[in-house]
Amino acid sequence: MTIAQALQSLNTYPVDALFIEKVGIDRGLDITADYVFSEAYELATADIYMYLSTQPSISEQETSINNAISVKKAFADMANEIYGKYGDDKYTGIDYGFNGEDY
Repeated sequence: MTIAQALQSLNTYPVDALFIEKVGIDRGLDITADYVFSEAYELATADIYMYLSTQPSISEQETSINNAISVKKAFADMANEIYGKYGDDKYTGIDYGFNGEDY
């Protein structure tokens, strides 16, 4: 499995191949290489999750993809958790600390 295929397999929602290529370039990944878990791959995963959190729902007959607001929020939360783990610039969470002379 390639990195592109691994990123594509994160969800059934259709993620454009050009977006996956852009994410790979932005994260310094060769998306045609064999999949190996790494920090760059996990950050690319977060980028895909954030993308999924902003996409409209798709419904056709009795099938829905990414329908609920709670699912979209969960994608954003998962992305933020990964961004926070690596101190990425895209992190939008809240950092907690103590008030005092060293804070």
